[in-house]
Amino acid sequence: MAQDRGPICHLDSIFLKFENFSFSVAVQARPSRHGFHKPATRLESETQNLDETMTTATKMNGLDLGQLQDIVDACTENPDAAQAKFEVATRWTGATRSESKVENWELGGQRLSKDFTIRADEPTELLGGNTAPNPQEYLLSALNACLLVGYVAGSSLKGITLESIEIRSQGQLDLRGFLGLAPVPPGCPEFEYTVRIQGNGSAEDFEEIHQNVQATSPNYFHLTQPIPLRGRLELV
Repeated sequence: MAQDRGPICHLDSIFLKFENFSFSVAVQARPSRHGFHKPATRLESETQNLDETMTTATKMNGLDLGQLQDIVDACTENPDAAQAKFEVATRWTGATRSESKVENWELGGQRLSKDFTIRADEPTELLGGNTAPNPQEYLLSALNACLLVGYVAGSSLKGITLESIEIRSQGQLDLRGFLGLAPVPPGCPEFEYTVRIQGNGSAEDFEEIHQNVQATSPNYFHLTQPIPLRGRLELV
């Protein structure tokens, strides 16, 4: 294994060894490959840091700081411009396989186009063909990727040059819940994740960024808050 050279942030370790089946995902980043989706809740408070950083650089860790300033200004002046809506359509493609299409999203009431396909399957041990990650792994990947954007953005706002970020997450569930064999939760009762980050910031800088990411990450919020999930069935 490579020698650790940067600060390691061990994020709230709340993993519970439940039974039977576990999933883990790791996400790694390099400075020039990722975008920005910083939530509007902290945009105003970060504006001063952004202004100071932009005096010496127009790009930081691959982020366009001028575009970031535009986002800050738009969301500060008009809360409607900060409203983002995402949607995914998933269809069955046989056995345990599925294909999800991402074709549109909305920002500030404007509908914008995308064109991505996400394929999922189960391991052969769970009746699948092991042709793609399973839904639990996609869930962990979505958490990791969202958190990662927060660390890149937070570091860029502070003028910190990043060398690497790796986020590893895992969860363990008891298949008896899914199979209806015992009165246990069908999903992971808790998750564990660890962030390993390396750059020219201090330990205090990274701890402040870490706390801010936990406070503002959309997917951290989605997995730690009791959000209503409303579904309906349509026969076709």
